[in-house]
Amino acid sequence: MKKEWIVYIALLTLLGMICFFPVTQFAFWKDDWWMYWTATYDVKSLWLAWALHPGTNVVHWVLYQLFHDWIIGWQSVGIMLRIVSSIVVSKWVYRMTKNKTTGMITGFLFAVTPLGADAVGWVNIYLMSILIIAYCLTWMKWKDLGERRTMKNTAIAVIFLLISTILDPVRIIPFVACLLWWSLMKKTYIPKKLLWISSAGAIAIAVAWAKWFSSGNGLEFISHPHMIGNIFHSLLNFFLTMFVPLQEIDSRIPYDQMWARIGIGMVMIWIGVLVYGKRKASKETWEIVSTMSLWIVSMYGINWIVQPQITITGTHRYMALSAVGAVTLLAYGIAKIQYQWMQMIVFLSILALQMGLSYRFIARLAPIRNATIVDAIWKEIDAHIPRGNDIAIYIEGDETMVEYEMKSSGIFPLAMIKRLKDPKEFPLLMTDSKEATAITTGQKKSVEILGKTYDIPVPFDQNNIYTFSLDEKGIITFLPTVQQLNNSTIQQLNNETIQQLNNSPTQQYYDVIRVVDGDTIVVLIEGKKETVRLIGIDTPEVVDPRKPVQCFGKEASNKTKELVSGKRVRLDKDVTQQDRDTYKRLLRYVYLEDNTLVNKILIDEGFAHEYTYVIPYTLQKEFREAERQASNQKIGLWKDDACKDALGK
Repeated sequence: MKKEWIVYIALLTLLGMICFFPVTQFAFWKDDWWMYWTATYDVKSLWLAWALHPGTNVVHWVLYQLFHDWIIGWQSVGIMLRIVSSIVVSKWVYRMTKNKTTGMITGFLFAVTPLGADAVGWVNIYLMSILIIAYCLTWMKWKDLGERRTMKNTAIAVIFLLISTILDPVRIIPFVACLLWWSLMKKTYIPKKLLWISSAGAIAIAVAWAKWFSSGNGLEFISHPHMIGNIFHSLLNFFLTMFVPLQEIDSRIPYDQMWARIGIGMVMIWIGVLVYGKRKASKETWEIVSTMSLWIVSMYGINWIVQPQITITGTHRYMALSAVGAVTLLAYGIAKIQYQWMQMIVFLSILALQMGLSYRFIARLAPIRNATIVDAIWKEIDAHIPRGNDIAIYIEGDETMVEYEMKSSGIFPLAMIKRLKDPKEFPLLMTDSKEATAITTGQKKSVEILGKTYDIPVPFDQNNIYTFSLDEKGIITFLPTVQQLNNSTIQQLNNETIQQLNNSPTQQYYDVIRVVDGDTIVVLIEGKKETVRLIGIDTPEVVDPRKPVQCFGKEASNKTKELVSGKRVRLDKDVTQQDRDTYKRLLRYVYLEDNTLVNKILIDEGFAHEYTYVIPYTLQKEFREAERQASNQKIGLWKDDACKDALGK
């Protein structure tokens, strides 16, 4: 028997390692970074953080003591916890069903399932695997107490329940509900009075803890009852994740009504199966199926109560605990197959499917989680910016990479590289143009870091904004302003130098095939149509479907047509700006063949405003002076009756 279990554990470990080994190459993720920083420089904040899930703080503190900055060590623990939790789940199911086959199949499937796979490669979510281990052990200790009621077993059962409560006072509530449900069906299973008292105590601790530490009341769902559709949409995604690859979702937008309705239908059918099974199935089958169904719904439901606006798929961290119930039901069904050869075929097929789906999930995360890429990004940023809280970093580029590499981690990776021990020393990190504009214009005067508010210098020196462009491959490029280039050994920049830095051909001209509006044209470049947005100007809208035609918009559009229609133009980049904007338009200065700068002519003659998009461009000073003169002379759109004349036409 022992030899059989040793072989089983060895095989299970091998499968888990094969499936999740790429995780060892992952960098820290999201909340991991600031908890890593607090473990290094502010241990007091670490212990106060995530007070609703104390086990998370313990995990970070212990792993920091063991591994410090050895990331492979941190990530290997995630794989180890998945393997250990699979072994414990296997034993737990075996004890519940008294069926060794069911237990072993459950362990194998749980070791490789994509359900709750976030918990494998995300340090902050390792707690999910620890909770699974704690809950299964606690359940088995209460079962021991039911089989042999001694003071020792009583003390052990209560202690395990208390430990599970302290690890996560929020999720203990659905666990206690499942344990109580199971005990109600097992008349001689557990001392009911003791369990009820202990459960009431655990729930009281959970409520008191949440009330003490939570900034809200933990009942956000009361104000979002319409978002209940997220439960059904997410549960449908949860079950589909076991069998088909789904795009990962962690969305705060309203749920998809069609998917939610299908999810409701699925739940109603399952309820019908449970009702029918109560009458027709064996007592053991009913107990297992009903308990695991309650486990799945309640373990996810507690997360929905706290964050009802979230729609997720099965790989999400919130589904890690629910995964235990789903895999148990699947294994129980496989074990019920009468013919052993058929049972083996079904098991191996599902096992291979689960491994394939998990590997696909990990492979999709690899480009944004790769430690080498993440390290290179932050080292490149570190190489270009000085220390100081009057420094800002603005990141543009591929939306997915900016969201996951920069916005999700915040400034903490750079704080670790520069060894910044006080948030007062942190530079600002801006990944949103609206936020950047608010900061640079003085509308936003403070920033919150780890629950504390820090002032932002007002007015903010735009020469202290360091711009970077991050592409879809994780390659980051520094886009310096003229002043920053001056500060790094280039003392004088004339037009020729700027063109060389921009690597732009000086005498290459392109045919203009259409004028979209006053500040946007379409040109033909090597047989391909490219939309060009003129740098440094903004003209009234005439084509934006979200807005009415604005005053002087047609005049500005007609002026641009007059200047460039049917002509050839030169397109010059600006070293301070990225190559394209968020709409994939080229950002360029547009020159006619006589070297007339179209951007400036439109401002000179009052057809355009000067416009700076977050970061100052090379000719900003010249354009602003042109706008001032046009305004003083009251020409074009600056005329007092400009709108009246435009409407009259």
